[in-house]
Amino acid sequence: MVSQKLIIKLSNIVYSDETLNKKQIIIKVDDQTFYCNVIDKINTDNTFNGGLEAIALEIDNQLIFVIRGADVGIGADIFKWLSANNKFIPTSRGKHKFRASFQDWLWNGLLGTIGLVHFSQYIDFKKFYLKTISDHNYTDTLVVGHSLGGEIAQRLAIDLDVNAMTFSAISPWWSLSHIQRKWLREGKLTDGKIDNYYSRSDPFRYFPFFVKKLGRQHEVELKKYSSSSPLIAMILERIYWAHGLNYYNFNNKGEIKLMSSESSIERAVGNLNKRSNSTIWVDIAIFASGILPSVAMWLASQVVIQRALPQYQVSSLNILLLLVISLTVLVSSALYMLPTLIIHSKWKYVVWGINVFFSWTGIGWVCLLIFAFVLNSISTNE
Repeated sequence: MVSQKLIIKLSNIVYSDETLNKKQIIIKVDDQTFYCNVIDKINTDNTFNGGLEAIALEIDNQLIFVIRGADVGIGADIFKWLSANNKFIPTSRGKHKFRASFQDWLWNGLLGTIGLVHFSQYIDFKKFYLKTISDHNYTDTLVVGHSLGGEIAQRLAIDLDVNAMTFSAISPWWSLSHIQRKWLREGKLTDGKIDNYYSRSDPFRYFPFFVKKLGRQHEVELKKYSSSSPLIAMILERIYWAHGLNYYNFNNKGEIKLMSSESSIERAVGNLNKRSNSTIWVDIAIFASGILPSVAMWLASQVVIQRALPQYQVSSLNILLLLVISLTVLVSSALYMLPTLIIHSKWKYVVWGINVFFSWTGIGWVCLLIFAFVLNSISTNE
């Protein structure tokens, strides 16, 4: 079986045009040398909305399709202008940077991903895949891709039920048909042949927003980030440190090292989510605590006055007033926290923060309540 370390190297070197033009790729992994025969390749760089680059390799009688991710395009010039460290600057085609930026980032990476235009690179790759397997007698295939290439690989895995291994993949959720999304929600369509490896520090992981992540998700352990670049350059460096493929850690078997356990904060948040709405009564108590001490002090003062002045009596009307005030405070707090109380997803504590600090105006509270219903609907659908 092909090691994960070899697959990572293939996913990395496919960004090089020189590699794509070879008939055989020789890769050394630790003490082993692999001779990968190029069975077929595709390059649609000349079409205005294309830009797909992929190869089909034969390794140990297995046909592996490797799809190149989005080209950094004009971003490479921005990296250099900001004096970023060279080891963090992604590989660029060099030529046609503006065209590459349009093809990969705008047309396919953005508009194609959210389903506003035809996902050209996927359409081209699907044709390439079907033609290659029909021309060659391989029963064992694997589709591999990083970033935008990972999105294409996941989409093919859903369409044709093939095995896919992806890295920092963008979710193809909105590019799927309505019936495919419906069947995935209902379990009639499986994404069980997809394995996606990601870093929690990768901001691209969250795009497009509010979508289902496909397949089994594996959080990787990265090598430590270190740089002495200017602050703005460091921000871009950290993005590609987390999103790229150069900083994965591996064990002695060539397998990707995964994060061993959740952080203490994640465990705490997970426990709170399991307790669900019961924890929100703590929030209600926080709001009530701002008024109830004052009420308690008022009651205590009545007792003091009664002892100092026996002729003064604490009337039943005062006690009733205290109970009404206390009940009003609790009901008002519960009503104020209603947007948080109705949330049943991991967004509960984001909504709670907004609820506490920003929804004290009437219009803010109404907007947050609507937002809470929308998040619940998305959570249910996903």
